[in-house]
Amino acid sequence: KTEDMRYELRIEEDNYAAAIEWMEALGADISTSSLGYYGYDSPDSSYKYENMNGRTSVSAVACNYATRMGMICISAAGNSGGIERTINTPGDADSVFSVGAFANDTVLRPAGFTSKGPTADGRMKPDIAALGEGVTSYRHVSTNEVGRGFTGTSFSTPLIAGAAALLKSAFPELRTYEVRKLMQSYASSFNNPNNAVGFGMPDLLASSLAYGILCSPPLSYPGRNAHQISYRIKSNSPLTSVRLIYRKKGESEWKSKPMLSSPNDYVVARLPHYDIGTTGVLEFYVEFESNHKRGRMPADITSFSTTDIGSTSIPCGIAQADIPTSIEVTVTTTPLTPTVIQSENGVHVWCPPSAREARIYSVSGEIVETIQLLEGHGYLAKQLATGLYFCSAISESQRHTTTFMVVR
Repeated sequence: KTEDMRYELRIEEDNYAAAIEWMEALGADISTSSLGYYGYDSPDSSYKYENMNGRTSVSAVACNYATRMGMICISAAGNSGGIERTINTPGDADSVFSVGAFANDTVLRPAGFTSKGPTADGRMKPDIAALGEGVTSYRHVSTNEVGRGFTGTSFSTPLIAGAAALLKSAFPELRTYEVRKLMQSYASSFNNPNNAVGFGMPDLLASSLAYGILCSPPLSYPGRNAHQISYRIKSNSPLTSVRLIYRKKGESEWKSKPMLSSPNDYVVARLPHYDIGTTGVLEFYVEFESNHKRGRMPADITSFSTTDIGSTSIPCGIAQADIPTSIEVTVTTTPLTPTVIQSENGVHVWCPPSAREARIYSVSGEIVETIQLLEGHGYLAKQLATGLYFCSAISESQRHTTTFMVVR
C-alpha cells in the first residue's frame, strides 16, 4: 500500500513510484491507480498547474519509465469539478492512459465532477472515459457486500483497466501503444475528442475485431458416443479454416480435425470414443483463419487446453441453451456435389473442402440463401419453407448442383 490516509505528503508519491518499479520488475502488463497528486499538506509544497506537463512529477516520471519498459499505466483523471486545467498527476503524463468519467444517464455526457485538461504543455487530457456515476462495486466493510451508487473517476478507471486487460488477453502480442490506439480509434468521441472525456467510451468488440479474430475459451462436454469441443469465434470476415488439434495425454502425435459451423458463431468438433477412448485427459488447441487474419487458442504457441474425457467444462457466462451440438455425416459424393440435411434448427450443407460457397435456389431460379462454407461445411440458422430447392456448390473452377426437398 502506497497511501497513508492520515495525511497527504510527497512521500506517498515516492511510494507510488517504488510500487510502479516493483510491479514492472515482476512483469506486470498493466497498472491501474484510482488516485492522483496535486495538493500536499504542510510542510510539503503542492504542485502548480505549470507542473502538470507530464514530465515533472515523481509519479509521471515513474509511469513514463514503466511505459517504455512495456507496461500499460492507467490513472484516474481526478474529481476537481469539471472545469478546464484540473487534470492531476500522473494522469498528465503522455504515456499514461488517463480516464475521465461519464454520467449515469441515457445519453453519453461527461460527469460534472470529472477533471479536465489540457495539460500545461497543451495536450488533450483525459485520454478516454467510462461510467463514473452510480457504479456497482464490491467492497469489504464489516461484512463482504456489493455496493451500489459509487461515484468518481476512481470507479471509471478500473473499468478501462479491465477493458485493456481483456484486449491484451485476447491478443497478447499487442504492444502498449497498440492497446491504447485500438481502444481510442473505436471509441464514441473518436471524431471529436475533447478535454472532458478524451476519445470517449471505448467499444471493445469493435476494437478487437478490427485487429484480429476473437475466440472464446473452449467448451468441453460429452456427446453421444463421443466427446465434443466447441469454441465461439467472431470475425469481421468469413472464416476459411477452423481446425481442432488434439491428442491423448502421453501421446506424442497430434491429430487434426475440421470444426463445423453451428449457430451463434460457434464451431464444434465431435471426437468419437473409438478415436479417443472414454477416459483420460485430452490435450488440444484450435487454429483458425480468414482471408486476412489467423489465430490460435490458447494464443501462446507453447500452450494447450486440457479436459477430462466425459466431463463437462463450460466457461462462465455461457447459457446451457447456447451449447452447440454436432451433426456428423459421412459424405459420399461425386466431386463438389453438395449434400444437404435439414435439421430442427436449420440447414447443413456438406461438400468437398475445395467448395467455398453454396447457393440455394427456388424452383423458379431465384436465390433463396447464400451460405459461406468452412472446410466444406456450411450452416444456415433458419428453417426453409416446404418445397423443392436446388443447392449449388461453387469452387474457383467448378459448380455442381443437387436438388432437395423440405417437407413439414
